[in-house]
Amino acid sequence: MDAWLADLTRPVRTRPVLVAHSLACGPALRFAVEHPGRVSRLVLIAPAFLQAPSSRLTRSALAVPMLRRMSAARLAAALGVPEGPEVASAAADLRRPGVARRVIAAMRTAFAERETSRSLLERVRVPVEILVGSTDPLTVRVDHRVTEIAGAGHYPQLTHPAQVARHLGLVSDTIG
Repeated sequence: MDAWLADLTRPVRTRPVLVAHSLACGPALRFAVEHPGRVSRLVLIAPAFLQAPSSRLTRSALAVPMLRRMSAARLAAALGVPEGPEVASAAADLRRPGVARRVIAAMRTAFAERETSRSLLERVRVPVEILVGSTDPLTVRVDHRVTEIAGAGHYPQLTHPAQVARHLGLVSDTIG
């Protein structure tokens, strides 16, 4: 993911705001630490490395087959988001060969790198903002601005998109 992010941002001439969610927060943080001149600020949404770890089940041998067979309704309930076409699409994707295995591998890698990511957060030189849902709070104290979105869980960008967009400065406070 690090090489992909570097390639993605290479043609960008301005210093963009880098926004990442959950497991992607670690790679985004590494990029910001390694390339501070290429990012104006970093927004971490529900950074997994600062929240309670996922259940042990995600680290068990049962995780991949269970995820592969999960219905859209059960996936929505597990994620704490409303059912909809996006969740149905994600559930269908998990049934494709190798997808569930890669998702679980990413979760395991992120779990193993929690302390490394926390260390990077202390070293980052660009402004950092953290957005979390009130029902999925941080479990680690940080020295960065933290905004809590009332009533949101781990996916505020899906359940409370207007508040996330407003925080990012993408819409005015008078809209939505």
